[in-house]
Amino acid sequence: MIFFPVSGALALISASTVAEVLSDDSFSEQKTDENIVYVTAQKRTERLTEVPIAISVFNQESIEQSGIQELREIGDYIPNVTITQGTDFNSRILIRGVGAASRNIGFDSRVGVYLDGVYLGQGPAINQDLIELERVEVLRGPQGTLFGKNTVAGAINLVSIKPEEDFSASATINLFNFSGREYKANVNIPLTEKIATKLAFSSRTRDGYVTNHYSADQIPSTMNVLHPQAGVITLPLCNQLGSSPPAGCVGGPVGPAEAPDVSEKLNNQDTQSYRWQLQFEANEDLTFNLALDGLSSERMPVLGINRTDSFGAIKAPYKTGVDDVSWGEQGYEKREILGTHLNIDYEFNNDYSIRSISAYRKTEINYSNDTDYSPLDFLTIRYDDEYKQSTQEFQLISPDDGNFNYVLGLYYYMQDSYSRRNAITGNAAYFFKTLPGGGALSTGEVETQSLAFYMSGSYLLNENWELGLGLRYSDERKEIDWQLDGSRSGIFAIGSTPAGGYLDSRKEDNLSPTLSLSYAFNEASQVYGKFSSGFKSGGFNMDMVTQADLDAGVAFETETADSFEVGFKSNLLSNKLSLNVAAFSTEYSDYQVNQFFDLGFDAATGTQLTAIRITNAAKVESKGLEIESRYKLTNNFTILGSLGFLDATFKDFPGGVSKLSIPSDPGSRKIAVNAAGNSLPLAADFNAVLGFQYYENVVALKSDLLLRLDFTHTSDYYTTVENEQSRMVNGQHALVFSLHPESYGQSAQIPYGHVDAYTLVNARIGLIGDEENWQAYLWGRNLTDERQTVDSFREFFGTLVDTPMTPRTYGVEVSYRF
Repeated sequence: MIFFPVSGALALISASTVAEVLSDDSFSEQKTDENIVYVTAQKRTERLTEVPIAISVFNQESIEQSGIQELREIGDYIPNVTITQGTDFNSRILIRGVGAASRNIGFDSRVGVYLDGVYLGQGPAINQDLIELERVEVLRGPQGTLFGKNTVAGAINLVSIKPEEDFSASATINLFNFSGREYKANVNIPLTEKIATKLAFSSRTRDGYVTNHYSADQIPSTMNVLHPQAGVITLPLCNQLGSSPPAGCVGGPVGPAEAPDVSEKLNNQDTQSYRWQLQFEANEDLTFNLALDGLSSERMPVLGINRTDSFGAIKAPYKTGVDDVSWGEQGYEKREILGTHLNIDYEFNNDYSIRSISAYRKTEINYSNDTDYSPLDFLTIRYDDEYKQSTQEFQLISPDDGNFNYVLGLYYYMQDSYSRRNAITGNAAYFFKTLPGGGALSTGEVETQSLAFYMSGSYLLNENWELGLGLRYSDERKEIDWQLDGSRSGIFAIGSTPAGGYLDSRKEDNLSPTLSLSYAFNEASQVYGKFSSGFKSGGFNMDMVTQADLDAGVAFETETADSFEVGFKSNLLSNKLSLNVAAFSTEYSDYQVNQFFDLGFDAATGTQLTAIRITNAAKVESKGLEIESRYKLTNNFTILGSLGFLDATFKDFPGGVSKLSIPSDPGSRKIAVNAAGNSLPLAADFNAVLGFQYYENVVALKSDLLLRLDFTHTSDYYTTVENEQSRMVNGQHALVFSLHPESYGQSAQIPYGHVDAYTLVNARIGLIGDEENWQAYLWGRNLTDERQTVDSFREFFGTLVDTPMTPRTYGVEVSYRF
C-alpha cells in the first residue's frame, strides 16, 4: 500500500497563509482566475466562497485532465463521498457515510442527482456519462430546502455547456486495454444571430475482466442420502440432459437447461449517450433552452464474486482467483434513459427574473442475476423496472445588488413507477421442496405526487455579517398497487398478497428549514455556521418478503435529518490558494435500513432463511471534518489536496442485527440485538486525495506538456450493519452433505464484511497544442493494479459475496477541436 503525508502538507499551507490573508485588504478579484469558482448550488449564480454549503466543484478541465468517464468515478476525488461500483441497478451514492440503493421502486435514494436543475430519478439513472459538462457540483449535507425530498445526505448538480454564438466542434478517440474503445464528438452550430444548437455524443465499449469457468463436469453426478437403516448411500443424479438417465438415479437435472456462453468475460461495458440543446435568445431579456438527453447501456454485470458456496456453508468450491466465477447463468443488465427539459429565463426591467423548468424523464432497467452463484440451477432473478416522471418548477429570483437576495420557488413532481420481478427456481429446485419454474412473482406500481413551496435567501446585516435563511414546505402522496405470489416458493415462505393485490396509500408533509450566519473577513475569505434539514419519504417494501412481514405491513415511515455545520472558505495569496474547511454533525431520525435479515436455518434441510426488511432505525449520527485545497505554486505547477474525517454510526437500532446465540457455534440459533455503536456500511473513517498538475511549454512541438498525478486513499471500513471482519462457516448444510461430501462438516473462517485500506494511483501525460486545437495523452488508472475488494454482502441464500475493484486500465487518447 502507498500512503502520503497530505494532512501535513495541507496543515502547513493553511497555517502559513490564513493569518496573512485575513488582514489583507488589497484583494482584487480576477474573474478569469481558476480559483475563482462560480456555482449555482443555491439556484442563483454565486462565488463558491460566498455560499455557506460544503461544495466540491469538478470543472470541465478537472473532468478532462483526471480522465474520468462516468459519474461513479468522481467519488474518488471528493472528501467523504463514495459512489459504488458493481451494477448500475444497485448504484448508490454515499455522502458523509449516508446513502441508499433503491433496491425496489418503493424505496427512495438519499442523494439527488440533477442535470441543469432537473432531478434525474432513482438509482438506475445515477451513473451518467460525463459529456459536455461545464462543471459538477457536489453538495454535502442535507439539502432539503432547495432540492426537497430524498436529499438528506446531499445533492449532485450536473451543469451542461450551453450552446454558443460561434461554431465549434471536437472529436476524441480513446483506446485502452480490455479492448476498450471510447468515441466522443460534439458540435456547436449558430443557426441565426439568436439561435444556436449543440450536440454531444459518446460511445464506450470494453471487454469484461471476470472469467466464468463454468463447465458441465462441475455439476455433481452423484448425491449422498441418509438411509434410516443402511446409513449413507451414494446415488447417481439424474443430471443428464437429452439422454437416458442412469438407473436408480435421484431427482432430475440440477444444472442449467443450456450451458452459458463463457467465451465473453463478465463486467463489460457497452454504453452510448447523447445530449442535444437548442438555445433561443429572443431578446436580451428572454431566453429559451430546449434539451434532450439519452443513454443506452447493455452489459453482463457482476454484482459480486462469491467467496462461499450458494448457502454460505463452505468456501467457494469452484472458483480460483480474485476475478473468477463458475456460474450457470451469465446475467445481464440493460438501461434505457431518456430525458427532455425546457428552461425559460426572463429578466424584468427592475432586474428581477423568473425561470421555468419543465421536464420529463423515463428510465427503464432490465436486470438478471444468478442468485445461487454456482454452476447448479437453484434460482435466477429477473427484474424489469420503469420510472416515468414529470416535473415543473417556477423560480422568482431577486436582483443581486440589494441587501436582501432571495429565490422563491414552486415545484411539482409526479412519478409513475412500475416493477415486474421474478425469482425463478431452476432444475435443482426440488432440493427446496418446490418445482422448477416456481419461486415468487411480483408486479407492482407506485404513483407519487409531490408539491412544494420554498424560499431561500440571504440578508446583508452589514459589510461583514450575512444572515441566510430558507424554508421549504412539501406535500406528498404515494399510492401502491402490488401483487406478490409466493405460493410456489417452498421452504423460503415468500408471502402472497390477497386476491386483488395489496392496495395502500400514504400522505405526508414536511417543513425543512435552513439557517446560516456568515462573517466575511474580506471579499476572499469567510466563515459560516449553518443549520440545515431534510427528509426522505416513507414508502413500501415491495420486495420478496415473508408472509409474516407482509401480514405485519410493508409500509415504513419518513426519515428526517438535522445538521449543524461550521466552515471556512477562502481564496488566498492573490488567488493562488483556495482553502475550504467544513466541520459537521448530522442526526438522522427514523433512519430507513434495507437489509437481508437472517432468520436462521430450516430444520429439515439446513437451508438459510432470509427476510428482506426495511426498518426505521431509531437514530444515526454522522459527524466529521472536511478540508479541500488547491495551491497554484507557480503558473505551471498546481497542487490539489483534500481530507475527509468521518464518524458515522448507529446511535440506536433495536433488533438491527442478528447474532449467534452461541458465538462459537455457527449452527446455533440467531437472536436479534441492538446495533447501537456500529458503523454505517461503507463509511470509511478517513479518505484523502493528493494531486499534482504541471504544464511546460515545448517550443519544438508547438505545444504544452501536461503531467498529472493523483493519489486517492481510503481507510478501512465495514460493509454490513453487523460490523464483522470475517464469518465462520461450518459445512453443516444439508446440501453440502448431499453434493459436496468431501467438505461436509469442515469449518473455515471466511474474510467478510470488512474492506482493508487502499490507495490508488492515477496518472496522465500528454501534449496540448499551442492553439489548443489538438491534444494527445497517455493515461492510466489504478496503476499499481490494486485488487482490493470494495464491498461485500450476504445474498438471499446466505452466499457471502465480494465486489471487486476495477483492475488497472490504461490507454491513449487523442482529440481535435475545430
